[in-house]
Amino acid sequence: ALAHVRELAATLHACEPSTLPGEARLAFWINIYNALVRYTFHCWQVRGSVVRNLRVFARAAWAIGGQRFSLDIIEHGLLRGNARVPPWKLFRTLRPRDTRLAAAVATVDPRIHFALNCGARSCPRLRVYRSETLGEQLEAATREYFASHAELDQQGYRIRLPRLMKYFRGDFGDRHAALRFAAHHLDAAPGRWLLENAPRLALGYTDYDWSILTVEPVQYA
Repeated sequence: ALAHVRELAATLHACEPSTLPGEARLAFWINIYNALVRYTFHCWQVRGSVVRNLRVFARAAWAIGGQRFSLDIIEHGLLRGNARVPPWKLFRTLRPRDTRLAAAVATVDPRIHFALNCGARSCPRLRVYRSETLGEQLEAATREYFASHAELDQQGYRIRLPRLMKYFRGDFGDRHAALRFAAHHLDAAPGRWLLENAPRLALGYTDYDWSILTVEPVQYA
């Protein structure tokens, strides 16, 4: 698999992602991010915890279309609308006049957080995303993640959402919007119950394991 990633990296200098249409551009950047994480962690022998290796995400980069794109630039600058970088949110990744912003997606889709894999054990499963089925793939990935990383206690009127929704809370909106998003990605009956009882629920978040996971096979689906 890493040999394929090396071949991919060698062709990227000729790519012009700013010319890609909407879903093709979104799929391109999700796949590039996930591939660059895998390649970097392998080549640099990144070990331990993701949170102890955050500098890697600013340093690891590929030349694409003659410009440098790091992991941070791809995730926060291009996929998240140049939002401030968690957890401290002190700065934006790119300056307003940075020409790389031309390659950003037009609209932030919060489902990307259930497609991007930063190498941690609690990250979503790796997939290869395709523009022609991107909406369905993102929906499936989000529902799968909620099935294992969200907890709804109807008797106790409590819900614990995936911690990614706390970490990137700005991408999911206020409490009401976040709970609506959650309801949409739960099974039908729990989702309806959540919408009906949202105002009275105690809200929390599940734990997140930042330890680095051994590279898993990519699912081509």
